[in-house]
Amino acid sequence: MDPRKIDPDRSCGEIYQPVCGCNGKTYPNRCEAQKAGVKHFAEGPCNPCQDPNAIRIQPCPDIYAPVCGCDGKTYTNSCAARNAGLKSWTDGPCNE
Repeated sequence: MDPRKIDPDRSCGEIYQPVCGCNGKTYPNRCEAQKAGVKHFAEGPCNPCQDPNAIRIQPCPDIYAPVCGCDGKTYTNSCAARNAGLKSWTDGPCNE
């Protein structure tokens, strides 16, 4: 999520067309995902078998190779992004 994109005052309505955020969380619709600061999501609910709370944190190497997470945050390396529960990222820091 990009904290700068969070807009708690945005009105989204009550239409249920679920989307799966890149953070593994299901949102009721695109508007709610965007309101929460999620920039990348897929149509439909997240796979319930992929519980973000069940992610096994792995020790990461102390190597600075920044990646930009699908949530708009820069992570030290891909291992750190994976440990944060992300499924996709691009090489290099985010343009903040």
